Amino acid sequence: MHSKNIAHRDLKPENILLEEKDDLGGAMQTIKLIDFGTAKKFKPGEKFTDRVGTLNYMAPEVYSDKA
Repeated sequence: MHSKNIAHRDLKPENILLEEKDDLGGAMQTIKLIDFGTAKKFKPGEKFTDRVGTLNYMAPEVYSDKA
């Protein structure tokens, strides 16, 4: 996603899915991200100033007054 200049901005366990498929006798697993409601396109070097995401999973510097 970052190579396509997209930041998810709300990564948490509830937004990560594991899909399992039986592929020719062997199990294949794929990780999928969901809930792109807060995702945003960015320009390299750009700094986000808005505070979005789920508080319990945010880095402290995101929601502190020092950010």
